[in-house]
Amino acid sequence: MNRILAFVTLSRLHYPVVCCVLVIALQMVTVAQDVPDPCEIPVTGPAPVCIAEGICLSPLFPPECDRLPLQQGNSMLYPATADGSPSTVSAVVDVVDTKTALIVRGRAVGMVPDQVYVSLFYDINSFSTGPNACLPTPGDTSLNFSQMVIGYWLPIGSSVRTLAAVKFGPDFSPVPLAYAPLNQIGTVSVRLDTQPTMMIPAQPDPKRFQLRACGTMGQ
Repeated sequence: MNRILAFVTLSRLHYPVVCCVLVIALQMVTVAQDVPDPCEIPVTGPAPVCIAEGICLSPLFPPECDRLPLQQGNSMLYPATADGSPSTVSAVVDVVDTKTALIVRGRAVGMVPDQVYVSLFYDINSFSTGPNACLPTPGDTSLNFSQMVIGYWLPIGSSVRTLAAVKFGPDFSPVPLAYAPLNQIGTVSVRLDTQPTMMIPAQPDPKRFQLRACGTMGQ
């Protein structure tokens, strides 16, 4: 809640963006109090991954918390658009699967400061390049939309942003809370939300959520 108030009081934000932040805040449930202590979910990770000088992600949990290593994934997201037009967005996303929750965090660069971006997961057979990059595989029903949606990149107003989410709910929890096993995730996207003041729909909408970066989820 403190984060929400901080965004609303930023003097540089114009009224439409403030409204956008409020709508996003209402849609995205704050679950910080449910994030487990790192040493209660011990896991080791790969070496730091960098998308730009000084913009890196190191392993989610410290090496001393390695008593029960759990599954961890990492994705480098490269600029991509559905129509082949240029994109400036790059990101790195780390995921830890505790078997009951996905703990997600990311860092991104190249975002247009006054635009709003959201990230989604896609099924294990999805592609990270080409005309079908970061789209659900036709006929694949392994992930519903609540399982696909991760969350929004903050702070709005900056070209460098972070992503943080915990997905822990049953399959048909409200968007974006539903947990999905990491081994069912093939790709992850960054998408521009062209209607950020509207509620998140119940199904994917590529026209509203326009692709800006895509990457394979390595495990």
